[in-house]
Amino acid sequence: PQQHFFDCPFQLASGQDTDGVGDGAPFQVPLRRGDVLVAASDGLWDNAWAEEVAAALPGGGAVDDDGAWPATAAARLVGLAAANAGDPTYPGPYAAEATAAGVGAGKKKEEEEEREGGGLFGGLMRAVTGGAAEEGAAAGPAEPVCGGKQDDITVVVGVVV
Repeated sequence: PQQHFFDCPFQLASGQDTDGVGDGAPFQVPLRRGDVLVAASDGLWDNAWAEEVAAALPGGGAVDDDGAWPATAAARLVGLAAANAGDPTYPGPYAAEATAAGVGAGKKKEEEEEREGGGLFGGLMRAVTGGAAEEGAAAGPAEPVCGGKQDDITVVVGVVV
């Protein structure tokens, strides 16, 4: 994922303290007629494994007569992510990454923001200057994290014609 560190993804916006278009990693993917594309925010990818996303799409990408299935599939993926986000026992991608990053179970977002200097860019700036990342490192392995991540969820599904 394109992020500065765990739970701090790139933010493209106007202003001085944001990431620019040049900070992203460009890539090309060869496409064929009938390929299905899913473009989504971290609200989906933090709360659903790629296998779950693929399983929620119709097989073969066959477009029905009215061409409405991409909207139906997008709504299904939003529902999947929202359900997983609200499930405190869901062992999803966010929980796995939190565990790998040493964020122990039961830590509250407010505690992390306070430790990192407040908000998205407070932690980033301290990490860049050598502050928060080292100070906040867990002593020993973190307790496994479980549960989804409440977040905005945006999903667009399309098919190559």
